[in-house]
Amino acid sequence: MTLADHPPTLELQSLIAAGATELLARLRAAGTEPDAAADQATLVVAAVAQHLAQGGVCRTEGLLEVLPDGFGFLRSPRHDVQAKPYDVFVSAAQIRHLRLRTGHRVRGPVRLPRAGERCLGLARVDDANGAGEAELAARAAFGARHAVLPTRPLPLAAGDDRDLAAIGLLAPWACGQRVLLVLPPDVGGGALLRRLARALAERTPALRRVLLLLDQRPEVHAAAHREFDDAPATTVLATTFDEPPARHGAVAEFALALAQREAEAGHDVVLLCDSLTALARADNLALAPTGRLLCAGCDAAAVQRGKRLFAAARALEGGGTLTVLATAVAGPTATDAAILEPFRHRGNAEAAFVAAATPGDAELDPLATFTRSEDLVLPPAALAVYRQQRAELAALPATARAAAVARWLAQPGR
Repeated sequence: MTLADHPPTLELQSLIAAGATELLARLRAAGTEPDAAADQATLVVAAVAQHLAQGGVCRTEGLLEVLPDGFGFLRSPRHDVQAKPYDVFVSAAQIRHLRLRTGHRVRGPVRLPRAGERCLGLARVDDANGAGEAELAARAAFGARHAVLPTRPLPLAAGDDRDLAAIGLLAPWACGQRVLLVLPPDVGGGALLRRLARALAERTPALRRVLLLLDQRPEVHAAAHREFDDAPATTVLATTFDEPPARHGAVAEFALALAQREAEAGHDVVLLCDSLTALARADNLALAPTGRLLCAGCDAAAVQRGKRLFAAARALEGGGTLTVLATAVAGPTATDAAILEPFRHRGNAEAAFVAAATPGDAELDPLATFTRSEDLVLPPAALAVYRQQRAELAALPATARAAAVARWLAQPGR
């Protein structure tokens, strides 16, 4: 077999990341004189056409979004699944045949646009979330799978992070739990979730992580993408505060679908969401009012999407878990209190923070940080110690609780 039997393979994502200048140089080097005023999408299509004409293969990978008309497109997490002119078209026939749904991570070769089409198309689906056609046909959907009690521990590699170490001590988590992280106003939940994502990755490398950051400042948005750009098991989907309210809800729905597809494939997935409060505030503006109010100015429908996201956490019978770690704001306004209330006491665990002396910082509230049904997570010996520590915390004055937790964390063997 000669080298000619193996046509060169080109990744579409490398062309998109190249930029217009590099694409122009690539086309000219191959003897094509492109229009220097052409936009990037036109140059990408021209580069793909040139590569295919030379006998090469162009492959792509993306997150599938199925539109109401039945067809779909492969969106890029680098662009927070926003529609782009170089997104690859997936036909309705391919989606029906393979029972594909929004959130599937699809790979396959690219073809040129056909008559009447304006964008690149997917020639065939090689795999979706690592599964071929036969496995996809046999795989039960997330909503059709029975939920079982989460019992497998989800450990944190806290290192020198005192807050994470204290959470691991006071609120041990299990794969498939829903965890509410209650924060004071003006404290960035995105930074806390990024710390949690790193701690989970260090202790459990096989864990899949979906980091959902809503209504963020642009610098926080960019920093999150830079931090996890080279982490294949972490997908970042984020929005900035200047985007329309409907966009926050759409990205949240996509992040949930992505996490569910990974759990269907038998993986342990953690969806880290900041924040349920931002999502509810966006939906309060974007959705049609129902006339039922949580408080003055906050419609009852505003929390429904957040409740669906939070309630999606579960351990699936037959394998696969979806853990949801979601922040919410315990703010001074009636709206913040009304949004937080439907999520209180609905999770398997809670971690509460209070404002610190330093502006914009927060400290863990030990007594308000706990796990429900801790007997399902901890072995008998550890359970006895845990319950003894909870009793000691309850008997201490509030000012002495942090010192007690620090003393427990300093004990040998921790």
